[in-house]
Amino acid sequence: MLLFGHPLIEVEPWYKVKSIEDINKTPSNSTMVLESIEKYAHIAKHCKENSVNFACSVDSVKQAIIANALNTTYILCSDNALASEVQKVANEYLWSAKVISIIANEEAIEEIAKLGIDGVVINSYIES
Repeated sequence: MLLFGHPLIEVEPWYKVKSIEDINKTPSNSTMVLESIEKYAHIAKHCKENSVNFACSVDSVKQAIIANALNTTYILCSDNALASEVQKVANEYLWSAKVISIIANEEAIEEIAKLGIDGVVINSYIES
């Protein structure tokens, strides 16, 4: 299980971006976070073309399919039921993208693990 934002686990920083210029302001080896695959598809395409890791929030399985097709590294779900649905599709089609549940604190880690979700990110870890 992947853990992002836990104080004992050192991982690359995550930054919310809303423009390609924002990407240029982030440290190298960071993961860009897009709040919507549909609203920020042009940034996702830029990341794909330039081999930049990015995470994308989704509100449906359809959006997750689009995000995966654009080579997102992480598919972010704020709802556990949606994360579970997306995880089933990801497993069926052997996606390289990992399904990540957005959680408020580390207390939810065990619950997400029992659902079989690839990982979690603690919401406060994502830099604005």
